Amino acid sequence: MPNFQVDLQGVVELLSHNLYSGPRVFIRELIQNALDAITARQNLGEEARSEAPAPEIIIQARGNSLSISDNGIGLTETEAQSLLATIGASSKRDELGLGRSDFLGQFGIGLLACFLVSDQIKVTSRSARDPQAQTILWQGNADGTFQISTATEARAEAGTTVELESRPGGHWFDFAQVIQLVKHYAKYLAVPITVVGPEHQEMVSQQPFPWHEGQVRRENWCRENFGYSPLDTFEISVPAAGLEGLAYVPESRVSPNAQAHQIYLRGMLVNEEQRNLLPTWAPFVRVIADAQYLRPLASREGLFEDELLETVRTQIGEQVRDWLKKLGQFAPQKFATFLKEHAIALKAVAAEDASMRELVVNNLPLETSEGMLTLTEAMATQETVCYTRTVEEYRSLNEVARAQNICLINGGYAYEEAIITAWIQDTGADLSLLDPVKLLGRMEPVTASEEAQATDLIFLAQELLNDRELQVVIRRFEPATVPCLFLPDANYAAQVVDRRGRQAAQGAWAQALGALNAPSENHNQRFVLNRNHSIVTRLCALEDLNRAEILLKALWVQCLLSGHHPMNAQDRTWASETYRHLLAMTLPEDASGSDWPPNDTEGENDAL
Repeated sequence: MPNFQVDLQGVVELLSHNLYSGPRVFIRELIQNALDAITARQNLGEEARSEAPAPEIIIQARGNSLSISDNGIGLTETEAQSLLATIGASSKRDELGLGRSDFLGQFGIGLLACFLVSDQIKVTSRSARDPQAQTILWQGNADGTFQISTATEARAEAGTTVELESRPGGHWFDFAQVIQLVKHYAKYLAVPITVVGPEHQEMVSQQPFPWHEGQVRRENWCRENFGYSPLDTFEISVPAAGLEGLAYVPESRVSPNAQAHQIYLRGMLVNEEQRNLLPTWAPFVRVIADAQYLRPLASREGLFEDELLETVRTQIGEQVRDWLKKLGQFAPQKFATFLKEHAIALKAVAAEDASMRELVVNNLPLETSEGMLTLTEAMATQETVCYTRTVEEYRSLNEVARAQNICLINGGYAYEEAIITAWIQDTGADLSLLDPVKLLGRMEPVTASEEAQATDLIFLAQELLNDRELQVVIRRFEPATVPCLFLPDANYAAQVVDRRGRQAAQGAWAQALGALNAPSENHNQRFVLNRNHSIVTRLCALEDLNRAEILLKALWVQCLLSGHHPMNAQDRTWASETYRHLLAMTLPEDASGSDWPPNDTEGENDAL
């Protein structure tokens, strides 16, 4: 059976230029391969480990060339053939003892990153498995060719050296550039890494992670790396993943898209913008962490989404919740600052989590008709407590509700209705959605004679607002400064959507919708005229129905505007007409005379 024909140069081009995010990862791949080789040598056995020199990695940066040397396990000619010349040969890695979970690298694929900065890779290696082993030379080219031979110059000790030649105009092998790259990827590695330049050298690894430092150093790390001063810092730990780290909470609010974390695997940077380490509800937390057992992607620039990562996400989320509870109990001033800056994120947690919901209910102020109160404080007002689903409904009803001894809660902001309804289920609290019918029932009815006087006016208003599917009623209510009130049905928006869907549907689908969502004739919406207001009182006595119609339209438009209710095309037309009538009544036919402007309110009285 014939084999596929593979263009080696094309494979090298594809992997080296598309697997990695950019050229700078070459230094990470070289260090990772060296680290894996050192780890493999330490796993040879007690006797071999006792004879091995102290682990070290030395990088020589000469500007036009670079070499990296380790005193790890080294390679025989057969191993070099298997590891370096067979892309993706994981079974070979297992045979050579390099397939276990304590190795991050994939030697053959990792070396391909070097072709991003060099056209040739030269590997000189001597195996630690055999004291008589020869030094081998593997030389690979960007065109996909390679050759293996015995090196003309033998290595004195076991280990490996990788050498690269810079492309013309390249800057990646400059001493300062290499120092910066090594610090970026490997400053926390336990193995010493020394970068040697033309004039001096620098040891750049073995720095302590910030959770091994004091509080001042921890906060300074956050400022230098995350760019903000932390409100608080707490340690995180997930033993199942061998993960430990620090979580930082900023003093001020952050974008929900700013949940980027620095994640290391055994001291080597994987990603400084890791997005899937924490639950999405915790954008107010940023983490630096090091893990032993999480799986990197093939490019080693991210984490593999598996059950272990999900465990990490869940357990860190629980630790964030615990931190919030402790902050509320033991640091109330700091907790108040957190609530002010991160309220939306906290409410997102509380909407789903009962323990966090209790924290929010007791500590997070909500907008109510009695002022800013927590849900617990609102329930203690000894008044009937209700809530609205929208900000607009709250704004139009809060003064009236307060006058009727109802503590009205604005549930229209993000997550607040979800928190309220879930809390009602948790506790059975006597708290309900504001029912316009019940609110109407608290208003004082007019007398029989007053109702008879308003019959024609109510009939006219009902005809004008017929398409709104509401009832026009007249009551006395406080505050008397409010001439009229629109009480929308809390479920009206859903009914409108259903009705429009039925109107747009055709055929069998329309019949199905009609059967499932039959329109209701019991409309709970009310347009309430306030008999306590002087304008409504005079309007009831007005016999000129043409003027009454103009004034009813004006009151309806005012009602919608004051309550921030949506306006349809007819409402906007009425608003324009009302404005024109107002101008016409105010401005005389000849406004150039000496009697302009008028000095009395006769025009207003005539209008009514």
